[in-house]
Amino acid sequence: MPKAKKIRVDQERLNEVCQRGKFADKNEAINASLAEFIRKKDMQELLDLRGKIKYDDDWTPRKARGKV
Repeated sequence: MPKAKKIRVDQERLNEVCQRGKFADKNEAINASLAEFIRKKDMQELLDLRGKIKYDDDWTPRKARGKV
């Protein structure tokens, strides 16, 4: 695990996250918040691809292998 760094965190927000998320401690709340941030960014990147990926309605694994 990486070495701990000192950071400034809004204590009111951190306390609210701890209460609303029912986290055991502040570290758990911060790590869960970071994971959720990353998950939401990943989801937004997927949603941004909507309409940009072309696909073949007739595709089958058999056709892909050339065994039609």
